[in-house]
Amino acid sequence: MHSIGGADWGCLVAQTLMLLAIVSYEVSRPRGRNLLALLTCVALLTLVVGQTWWMFLQFSTGHIADFTHLNQYITIDAARTANWYVCIAIVCFAIPYTVWSSSPLARIAPKNRVHSVVSSTRIVHLAYVAIAGLTLCATAGLIWSAGGIAAALTHPGLNWNGGVTMMMLVAGIGKLPYLHKLTRGVSPRRIDLALFALAFGMSLLNSRFIAAFILIQSAIIWNYCVREITRRTLGLLTVAMFLVFIVFGLYRHFTSLPGSVVAIGNLMAFASTAGSPIDWFYRLNIEGFAGLGGILTYQRAHGGLTHDFGLSSTAFVFQFVPNALRADPGSQIGMLQRHLTDAYPYPHGSVISPGLEIAYAHFGLVGVAGFGLVLAFLCSWIHRRLQQPRSDRLAVGIVSVHILQLVRGTFVLALFFALSERIMIGVYRLLLAFSDARAFAGPVEQRMTIMSSFWGADH
Repeated sequence: MHSIGGADWGCLVAQTLMLLAIVSYEVSRPRGRNLLALLTCVALLTLVVGQTWWMFLQFSTGHIADFTHLNQYITIDAARTANWYVCIAIVCFAIPYTVWSSSPLARIAPKNRVHSVVSSTRIVHLAYVAIAGLTLCATAGLIWSAGGIAAALTHPGLNWNGGVTMMMLVAGIGKLPYLHKLTRGVSPRRIDLALFALAFGMSLLNSRFIAAFILIQSAIIWNYCVREITRRTLGLLTVAMFLVFIVFGLYRHFTSLPGSVVAIGNLMAFASTAGSPIDWFYRLNIEGFAGLGGILTYQRAHGGLTHDFGLSSTAFVFQFVPNALRADPGSQIGMLQRHLTDAYPYPHGSVISPGLEIAYAHFGLVGVAGFGLVLAFLCSWIHRRLQQPRSDRLAVGIVSVHILQLVRGTFVLALFFALSERIMIGVYRLLLAFSDARAFAGPVEQRMTIMSSFWGADH
């Protein structure tokens, strides 16, 4: 039986140290910190490298040759190969990052984070009514889908029906007034904070990752538009992520068990029955490394893999079609979506296929290397865009978080959520423009203001 050798452990240590070096460098910088690179490295350490350590320990301590992780079967040889492929991806991320961070341009901090002349981010009453109405209607739909308020609180994430994702995105419009005001250096009002909290809460009840993304979006926009967040604030953000993923995750997991009736006050009692939180986290939640190990196991068992060169990822456009139409077996749209989805060469993939698995399924080892290069490029490009006060920092800041979706989820999810967020920003700006035009402009000016605001810069 093959075993995890010294070279395998050495490779794992090397990739861990590379990512930790980038994190340490960014955290230690006094200003001009590339928050996107920092967050991406933390995501890779948590969702990919951390699971590699955990899975290697399962093979070594259990003296086993294969391992079943959720719906995936992974052999030790495939896991060892996946470890080396992950290292290639991280090297392809670290080298461009190092070249960029050592350039003179990267050492120049932005001259002004907040606009020198703060423009009036005025949201008139009509816009607030529309935004609050959309948020509340979507919230009511989510609660109804969950089976009522009691079911939503005591059994979060269960019994959700089709169309919930779109309702969550609509409810997410509630976060925009607060984030918009941050980009303009305007103090938020209580209603902004209330709508933001409502959008966050409804996301948390359905998806910890979407809720975490809302917090990260706030941190990104604050960092680039108000002032750089301190190391202490980074620590608080880490604590918040722990509360969302581990503490709330344990609560959500144990409330999903058959016959469980759980009070929030008994959360610690449930946590004590879970064993090691780290073991629970990687055993039941994260697919980052297991996805790549699973597809390599499948490839070896079937004598090869037919790469689809990204064809299956084009199915993301059908996410914007109503769920009832897509789920209809006789629907032409549903048939086309299933045809594209079936082009994916790994039929026993992850619950949510991670970026490395998808990259390998599309393009093989070239895709794995390209995955690291794409992450490095996006971190650099978005960082520079956010440093420019004249750029559309509301849209860039909100969409930027979906870089992390590439690490954790499919390309389809990343494209879907990024485009959906962009559409909701457009809707938000239309509401602002329409409300403003109704209050202050004539008919011709109304039309010009509304049409120019949909994809334009901050109002």
